[in-house]
Parts: sequence; C-alpha cells; structure tokens
Amino acid sequence: MQSLSGGNQQRVLIGRWLTINPQLLILHGPTVGVDVGSKDTIFRIIQRLADDGMGVIIISDDLPELLQNCDRILVMRQGRIVATHAAEDLSEDAIYQSMASTSKEVAQ
Repeated sequence: MQSLSGGNQQRVLIGRWLTINPQLLILHGPTVGVDVGSKDTIFRIIQRLADDGMGVIIISDDLPELLQNCDRILVMRQGRIVATHAAEDLSEDAIYQSMASTSKEVAQ
C-alpha cells in the first residue's frame, strides 16, 4: 500500500471499512495529503454513500472543503457541541462566528 498515492491509499482504506457494511462511517481528515483530483473522487464516494442512506461524519479543520461537501456542520469546543449549522446557513462567516463565540453566546 505504501507505493500508492495518498488519494489511492484513502480510497483503499474507505473500501476496507465498507466491506463490513457499516451504518455509520466516521472519517477524520479523509482528504489530508491528497491531490485535488483525489479529493473530488473521495467526496463523490462519500456523497454516494450518504445518498444510499449511510450516516457519514467528517471530522476536519478544512472549512472550505466542509462547506462545499456537507449539509450540516457542528462546531465543537472542549468536547462539546457549541453550534449547529444546517445547509441554509452554511457560510464561513457563520462558522467563524460560532468558533470565536463563547458557549454562552452561541446558546443565545
């Protein structure tokens, strides 16, 4: 597997997990270290899985990538969810505001 590109390595890993037919797939940084073309391919695979009814959670600090590919973003701080943004209010400004606010401010 070491001879594969970063994108192909990620696809192999996702494929391995899919062999057990999970109901939920949790991916941490699924596109870290891969080229742009592989990122698109990986997110097409993830979207197809979600369209087929699989739950998908992506943990990432790549905000532009999340905004482009997710229908909901949760902002966490110190292990707690401090904000939830649905598709209709997904914007960099809204997310950054949630990240910068205190838990008390976000709850209001």
